[in-house]
Amino acid sequence: MSLMVVNRSQQKERLDAILEALQEVTVRGAASKEQYLEKRTNDFLDQILKAKEFLKTQSAKINELLPQTEEITAFIPINEELLPAIEGLIESMEGLASSSIRTYANYNRIFTANNINKAELKAYKQNVDNLKELATDLKDIFFVLPQDEEFQRLNKELGEL
Repeated sequence: MSLMVVNRSQQKERLDAILEALQEVTVRGAASKEQYLEKRTNDFLDQILKAKEFLKTQSAKINELLPQTEEITAFIPINEELLPAIEGLIESMEGLASSSIRTYANYNRIFTANNINKAELKAYKQNVDNLKELATDLKDIFFVLPQDEEFQRLNKELGEL
């Protein structure tokens, strides 16, 4: 650093210029930080909205499948050739329920940690539970109960009444 000889007015001008530059950097830094935080907040809120929309869409799709799939229980007496297809359907339903439960658990963890309203998540979970229950019912109706001798005996007795 070298020494400079400057008069008092030049000293005042230089000091004012330095203070002004410092203030400008400080203000720009604060504005930049505020913009950064605002962008991060907006991005986070956008992700929440996307997640909730995904949950609503998936929930609606599952909910539409339930009554259609439930109609299969009316296939009695069942065409034996359809049993492999029904078994494949049940396996697909169980697979979807399993992956959907993992999705629910992941979103639940995130929503809980960030104190986010869970209305869409709860509706999604309810529909996933209904899907899982329907898969179990179909398995019982088409594969478990027909093999259950006690059930078949009771069913026959009821049919004779």
